[in-house]
Amino acid sequence: MIWVAFFPNLPLNRPHMTYWHRLAFHLDAEFVDNLVLFWCAVALFRGIGYYQKFREKEAAAAQLSVQLVQAQIATLRMQLNPHFLFNTMNSISSLMRTDVAAADTMLEQLGSLLRITLERGEVQFIRLNDEMEFVEMYLAMQERRFTGRVHQQLWVHPELHDALVPAMILQPLIENAYTHGLSRLDRNGLLHIEASKKIRT
Repeated sequence: MIWVAFFPNLPLNRPHMTYWHRLAFHLDAEFVDNLVLFWCAVALFRGIGYYQKFREKEAAAAQLSVQLVQAQIATLRMQLNPHFLFNTMNSISSLMRTDVAAADTMLEQLGSLLRITLERGEVQFIRLNDEMEFVEMYLAMQERRFTGRVHQQLWVHPELHDALVPAMILQPLIENAYTHGLSRLDRNGLLHIEASKKIRT
């Protein structure tokens, strides 16, 4: 209506028309097209807004998921470390009565394990090679404790040494293997640890 009021000569090449006739002419000529364009623009901007909100919610959900996993891993490590320390100190205490030198060596190995654990801090993922070094020290302690009763086998695919794995993922499994299985055997125990590469098809 403002457009028609300010431009009385439009439309051009048309006989003189009153304001209401010119308004009706513009509405008939352009109203439908403008209405379609208007709602298309509204739909476009609303769609962009909804998409941005969806991506923000998706990013927030992913971040919460990562934080939840990190919290679960941290909680698990807090539960496992005292358990591991308690069992190892019991083993050292038992060795002190039979083999002081072995107990001293085992105590040094325990100190190395604790140092590595403290140096890792809150790190959630480490190289598999670093995890295996930690496991090998732990296995050396168990080998000294169960001498002649358990045979240990370790093999890691050469391409997996730099693969990232959750910290302390293997030691609890190995400890459970000894606690609930291998420790009950008098001989011929076998602990086999293998990290292989599996290609999904």
